[in-house]
Amino acid sequence: MLTGELKSILIEKINEFLSVHQQKREEARKTSMNIC
Repeated sequence: MLTGELKSILIEKINEFLSVHQQKREEARKTSMNIC
């Protein structure tokens, strides 16, 4: 594989991770607002 191919695969994986992370963070924020 070429470096460019590896970079594009890594970008896809990171974007997936960030999407899930942002959703979980938003859910946690809503939960913490309900507790207060």
